[in-house]
Amino acid sequence: VSPVTTTKVYAGKNYDTYVVVTGDTLWEIARKELGKGYKYGEIKALNSLKSNNIYPGQVLKIPRKN
Repeated sequence: VSPVTTTKVYAGKNYDTYVVVTGDTLWEIARKELGKGYKYGEIKALNSLKSNNIYPGQVLKIPRKN
């Protein structure tokens, strides 16, 4: 199953969404979507995550690249 990424624009904020699949980590998602794994903190902040725990089927907001 391939992850799905879509573009959303709400209240002037641009972000994509990403559906978590089994085996994903925030680091890997950040590496694939933002180009650098260490940017996972941006994903955590945008989604108000308090931990690094994510689960299959969870929809995450991904900051759009500028």
